[in-house]
Amino acid sequence: YQRRVHGHSKWTQLRTTNSGPKVWGHSMCITTTHLIVFGGQNHTGTCSSVLHLLHLSVSPEWTAVRHQVTPTGRWGHSAVLSKDAMWLFGGMQSLSPQADLWRLDLTSLRWTSICTATAPPARRRHTACTHGHSMWIFGGRNVSNCLDDVWRFDLNTQLWEEVVTFGPCPTPRTGHCALVQAGQWYVFGGFSVGPSWQMHQQLFAFDFPTRTWSTFGPPSNIQSEQWPEPRSMAALGGAGRRLYLLGGRDQQKAFATFHSLPVPHTGRLVEFCCHYVLDCRLPYEALGLPANLVSMLSAMDCGS
Repeated sequence: YQRRVHGHSKWTQLRTTNSGPKVWGHSMCITTTHLIVFGGQNHTGTCSSVLHLLHLSVSPEWTAVRHQVTPTGRWGHSAVLSKDAMWLFGGMQSLSPQADLWRLDLTSLRWTSICTATAPPARRRHTACTHGHSMWIFGGRNVSNCLDDVWRFDLNTQLWEEVVTFGPCPTPRTGHCALVQAGQWYVFGGFSVGPSWQMHQQLFAFDFPTRTWSTFGPPSNIQSEQWPEPRSMAALGGAGRRLYLLGGRDQQKAFATFHSLPVPHTGRLVEFCCHYVLDCRLPYEALGLPANLVSMLSAMDCGS
């Protein structure tokens, strides 16, 4: 599916000339010309090691790329883009979490295994991002426990560093969502396993230059039902000065709510409002919000 950003904003199904991969737990990156999909499990539980490309043209077409040298089939891994390469780390193969790192050359579509003297512990369902000339990873789960460590991989020197962080670090978790927006790395939700099972609903922000975490919870000046319930497996996106959170699940149910909030400026959340619509271009008046809140949110959008 695709969503038009300009003009009338709505979801439409993207028709392709052939069938694509039928998997879950895969990774997906996008360039100016292609979607790049790797890994995932099919309905039988088999992990894929095939690289799939969708050419974004008038007639989108899937291409399966197979080479002798390729990462093993897996799910729950991370993949990020940086300049002319895609970097893949970790994931789950059969019942074993992985700690290997691979580089995909976007021109030749050839994989290279990156071997280093030091590497993060094996994990799956962590999050990863690029900032500056580095790839950063946080959290995830090994065989039985969740993790709360931050690692940085220098894309120039190709060396790993375990990052010493400051401030209130997120507790060990997996299944969280994360996004780099306005120079900060935002982490929301997820769940912890171990002695107890716990879903999370706090929002954390990681400042790259100072390597400091900040945490945000439901502000006392708004009703608790306006803040997203604890959840995992949600999707977090951003545009301008706003964050958008969609879906997810807890131990009993899946969520169909769509939330947005301004990117925190001053160490506190100014407002959080919950939209039960997908169309972000609807005027705030159409959402049935109070007049004073409509005025405030419109002013914030103009200022962003």
